[in-house]
Amino acid sequence: MASRGVRSLARALAAGLVVAVVTSPTVALAAPTASPTAPSATPGGTRTTYKTKPTPFALTISPTRLVVGQGGSALQQVQVVNRGEESVSVTVQTRNFAAGVDGSLTYSQDAPYGAADWLVVSPRTFEAKPGATQVVTARVTIPSDPEVGDHQAALIFLVPPGQTDGNIRINRGVGVPVFITVPGPVDDSVALRSVHAPGFAAWGPLTITAQVQNTGTVHRDFRGATALAVQGVSKAAPFPDFTVPRGAVRDLSTTWDPPVACICHPRVEFSNGGVLQSQTVRVVIFPWHLVAIAVGVYLLLVLGLRLMRRQYQNRVLAAAAQLRQPTGSGDV
Repeated sequence: MASRGVRSLARALAAGLVVAVVTSPTVALAAPTASPTAPSATPGGTRTTYKTKPTPFALTISPTRLVVGQGGSALQQVQVVNRGEESVSVTVQTRNFAAGVDGSLTYSQDAPYGAADWLVVSPRTFEAKPGATQVVTARVTIPSDPEVGDHQAALIFLVPPGQTDGNIRINRGVGVPVFITVPGPVDDSVALRSVHAPGFAAWGPLTITAQVQNTGTVHRDFRGATALAVQGVSKAAPFPDFTVPRGAVRDLSTTWDPPVACICHPRVEFSNGGVLQSQTVRVVIFPWHLVAIAVGVYLLLVLGLRLMRRQYQNRVLAAAAQLRQPTGSGDV
């Protein structure tokens, strides 16, 4: 049961950067949501401007990530909104993380390119009333002589476990990744390691998977005009938007609705510094089920025609036999 809980938390981290710190052997979590569209508030202040949702815990964070580029502002702001029906005490922590192939984040003090010590957060703790907004500031201080390129950390907004009659105690929370680029020459190269699809199929939709690896020194975004694309075939859904942090590997999947029959060659491609990278896979679509149905219908028609022909021949032979029978006659 614990392994299923860990996999569930990994999927939640990939979708909404949810953090759960377990203090008992049993795991159960309802994931909060993060919204990138909430309006800004007065720095350091709170105000009740949002309608609450019919749930005790609904913490909304905006933006859902922070990117401090070369020459970017050292002071970043994050807006926290309590959309739940209960007041919550929020504690803000800074942690290093490593990205998994599914996009989940693993928090570890020894994660490569960690920058948790570069962040100073204010306030560290606050009380968020239902519908209230709190702006949290994060000041970035880059140490002397750092390695050029991306360094990364996460702001973790933790809420103590709520009251429960069971023995489950879970610190609920939302994580916001922070990418800090140290000034200097950078490289955003990504390598397309593999592309997979079924070699043979009778029908669709089919799944096309691609694996990309960040071989550069900064994170790489695949979204909008720079999204990972499937070419060479029609009716292929685009890959979802994603980010590959420095040193990370990502697995992505999309769906393709192939034609009824073909020998198709879907191609995954993207531009890497002006150079097109692509890989092609060969997929044979043969609708054996349709062929089997067609053959079955043909055999039924042939059998029906033969039966009709045999019945016709039998009727003709019966009529001929009646004609050949002698008619009874006598002399008068």
